[in-house]
Amino acid sequence: CCSDACGERRSLDLVYRAASGKISERRVDPYNVWSHRGGAYLVAWCQLRGAIRTFSIARIQSVTATDETFELRDGYTFDDFVQQRFRIMDDGETHTVRIWFACEAALYIQERVWHPTQRFEDVGGGAVVLEMTVDGLVELASWVMSFGPRARVLGPPRLAELVRGQLEAALSAYGGDEAGKAGEEAKGKKQGRARK
Repeated sequence: CCSDACGERRSLDLVYRAASGKISERRVDPYNVWSHRGGAYLVAWCQLRGAIRTFSIARIQSVTATDETFELRDGYTFDDFVQQRFRIMDDGETHTVRIWFACEAALYIQERVWHPTQRFEDVGGGAVVLEMTVDGLVELASWVMSFGPRARVLGPPRLAELVRGQLEAALSAYGGDEAGKAGEEAKGKKQGRARK
């Protein structure tokens, strides 16, 4: 139904469950069906939000084709839409991000295409700075965290705040200071064994 509606430029009424679990009803103008990293997504103009949104097809509870037709918004192209995003989620605004990677991660980072706008800067000692212009800081924050201490956000401040907030929440989930102390104790024991 979604693919047909894209081709026919026919609006759809959706009952949609957000990742948070909240259910909403909305009318959308479907632009494209997008297969990305094992998931299927509907890219559509959301009449409720007044903006282009990406809907996980797996979370569409029901879909009904309407008699209403539409035209694509001026300037919309699927290629441009996809290139702006880091992955799937967006926040409606593009950001130039700069992320420092330690030498232990630098080669891995430079061997891959993470985003069409990526650029690398050698900053000495084998470390690099990755710069790219993306939409979708929440997913980018999770990606940065996957590198642990081998990555550090240099900008924008909003991305650094997101990473910091997620790290604080993760530490809290593991018992806050107790988890940090246990990690330090384990590290000290390991170093003590290495000295013997």
